Amino acid sequence: LDFSRAGKETLVCKECNIPNGFIIGLKGSDFINVVSLTAAENINLMMSDPSRAITMKEDDPKSSLVLLQMPLVLPENM
Repeated sequence: LDFSRAGKETLVCKECNIPNGFIIGLKGSDFINVVSLTAAENINLMMSDPSRAITMKEDDPKSSLVLLQMPLVLPENM
């Protein structure tokens, strides 16, 4: 949630290797705006480093749409 509230979401991840303690933050309203640009049922999120943009692609080999969003820096005690 935005506006000085906290929110936590858990996503199912297929074929991924996530290190212990990995936390990433996104501004919810921006994420919804970016995802609403596609009509796809499934979107692949590709994260490489907290200082690089998250790449989002439709789960369709025919699609050339690529969406980007920068992650937020989160405090370590979240």
